Amino acid sequence: MLKRRRFTIKDVARLAGVSDSTVSRVLTNHPAVSEKTRRDVLAAIDSSGYLPDSVARCLVTGRSNALAFITEDIRNPFFAEIARGVEDAAGAEGYHVIYCSTDGDPEKEKMYVELMIGYRVSGIVFTSYSGSREILGFAGCQGVPSVLVNRYFDYLETDCVVVDNMTGAYEATKHLTHLGHTRIAHIGGGFKSSTSLERRAGYEKALRDSGLEVDETIITPGNLRFGTGYEKAARLLEFSGVTAIFAANDLMAMGAWQACQEKKRSVPDDIAIVGFDDIELASFPNISLTTVRQPKYDLGRLSVELLLRRVRGLGDKHFEKVLLPTELVIRKSSGVRA
Repeated sequence: MLKRRRFTIKDVARLAGVSDSTVSRVLTNHPAVSEKTRRDVLAAIDSSGYLPDSVARCLVTGRSNALAFITEDIRNPFFAEIARGVEDAAGAEGYHVIYCSTDGDPEKEKMYVELMIGYRVSGIVFTSYSGSREILGFAGCQGVPSVLVNRYFDYLETDCVVVDNMTGAYEATKHLTHLGHTRIAHIGGGFKSSTSLERRAGYEKALRDSGLEVDETIITPGNLRFGTGYEKAARLLEFSGVTAIFAANDLMAMGAWQACQEKKRSVPDDIAIVGFDDIELASFPNISLTTVRQPKYDLGRLSVELLLRRVRGLGDKHFEKVLLPTELVIRKSSGVRA
């Protein structure tokens, strides 16, 4: 059997009646191409069966058509839903995504950034970040732009997409005070990221606005995992007189619920529970978790839009902070009090 000849960019250019560089611009989604020329080139690619060579593209442009997605743990459903938004938005623009989980370890984060730069990625999406100036600065010096999702650092010059964490936490806590709760515990993140700090601030403001004192003994940091929610709630239930728990994410809220079940404390009759994120599991009938909904898919989608503007040299010198709203979703875990 004769081996079919592989078509090249030159073949596509000849079919479309354009230059080789114009074909390259179409393949990299460069904005400086007319819509008619783009259609002509894509038609030529379709008729010829041309397959872009990612290695050749990398040699020409210095960058691959890949984006890095660096997160704490891709198994976390919240990050996975953001990742889907990232992947769909990237795919629509001709990019694919490489996933990396750091486990919250700054050394792994640094290692992955260096590795992705070695792979010639065009940009990096961070959904968790240590805040290191050095790492982000290194990427920038290599010509690799970044965008932060779900957190920001005032001292870092980069685009970011976040939600209104303070308002979301405030509404969640206010919901519990309206139900008559006066001993509301908070299981937070690590209280280092902007996300964790804002959710704690919203929780504390809601208590004060309801005429309640902030009790540091029932505020405890966590690591956003199910096991932490379980452990922290089990301790709180031992001595604190807590009647409600606001957890900084849904996984910890579900862990707290498990602790309540094992301690023979009924949810919501004995303990009301509210989470944050509204991951898919939260809406399951046997869980029905009251929570704060984040537009997770949009967080991912918008982060890619911002990032590709930088990749294509369209962003100005002022970095953008996109703030998205949250929504309180009331389900059975918080109950109703007379």
